[in-house]
Amino acid sequence: SFRKMRGETFEKAEVVRVIPKTGLVLRFPENSTTGYLPLAQLENVSKSNLIKKYKEGTIVNCRCLSVAWFDNTAHLSALTSVLEAKILSYNDIKIGMEVEGPVVRVGDFGLIVTIGHGIKAVVPKMRLS
Repeated sequence: SFRKMRGETFEKAEVVRVIPKTGLVLRFPENSTTGYLPLAQLENVSKSNLIKKYKEGTIVNCRCLSVAWFDNTAHLSALTSVLEAKILSYNDIKIGMEVEGPVVRVGDFGLIVTIGHGIKAVVPKMRLS
């Protein structure tokens, strides 16, 4: 199911279409679904060399960032930072897990911190020591 795909890594996603200057459409052999890998989520690839680096049938290692429910398309990334991230979504956070991240805002309410890959969390003032 698409709901379970968020954060999942696919090591054998196959390129089924190269969209010039835009990105790739991939198929996952594990569940026969498709996803979109935009140019911005590929390392060392530019608009001019996308077609040279990727052809139909190329195998790509990628990770699901989100799923667009309106068209059942998985939005993907092949960036090393995303592939190696331990925390990509709230589903990756477990009770008792120690996390750290930079403070992005300080206010009368407490703090806002970023943990994992862009997840923002509020730390109420009463929890600060």
